[in-house]
Amino acid sequence: MSNNFWDTVEIPNPVPDNYRELVAINSIPLFETQIIPEFVDQARSDMSKASPEWFKAMRHVPRGFTPCNSDIEQHFVLDLDPKFQTNAWNLRSNHHYQTYQRLTGNTINRFNRIVELGGGCGDFCRFVRDMGFQGEYVIDDLPMVSLIQQVALSDVAVSFTHHVPQPQPRTLFVATWSMSETPQEFREIITSKLNPNNYLICYQHEFEEFSNTEYFDTWTGNREVMYDGRSSYLCQ
Repeated sequence: MSNNFWDTVEIPNPVPDNYRELVAINSIPLFETQIIPEFVDQARSDMSKASPEWFKAMRHVPRGFTPCNSDIEQHFVLDLDPKFQTNAWNLRSNHHYQTYQRLTGNTINRFNRIVELGGGCGDFCRFVRDMGFQGEYVIDDLPMVSLIQQVALSDVAVSFTHHVPQPQPRTLFVATWSMSETPQEFREIITSKLNPNNYLICYQHEFEEFSNTEYFDTWTGNREVMYDGRSSYLCQ
């Protein structure tokens, strides 16, 4: 999103524990707020052969909501079966995770480092940690959004930065609808400084009259159009 957009966003400091209830956060949104049928189908397919780590990563925990008040929370949760409840952001994280591994044949847990550009409420980071990732996890984001992540991920091993990290071997670069919303000059900084060889990218085909399709066509990797027909995965 453009800098002009972020100039209009007001995120309280300190960020309250019920951060998912704030209009400034859930209206952008900085976490998945919809139950996407394709994401549900993926999760139900995974469930029959899932590991204990998967059940931990997918189980709904009422984090980010007012305790004992489900008025808002109830709109984001789903019963995968009568005994197991998950939520919209876990469903999306799982779809990203499984799609990357299927398209590339790579195992995310075997990377030494993950650098995520634009981490939202930290949901993918938590999911990956719960799935057993032991390497370094770095989130590069705007200072105001990092405030949310520091609350959301207070119990998770992660570091925060506002600058593009230096390249390291065996790094997975993650950018889900973040890089595709940045100016082209910033994208050039990322590619020249981080120089990622492996990446999990989701991008809108068009954003603010800019063709992300043309831009990402210059990247190598495996592509898959997403459920809405307006975004794609690019994975390597």
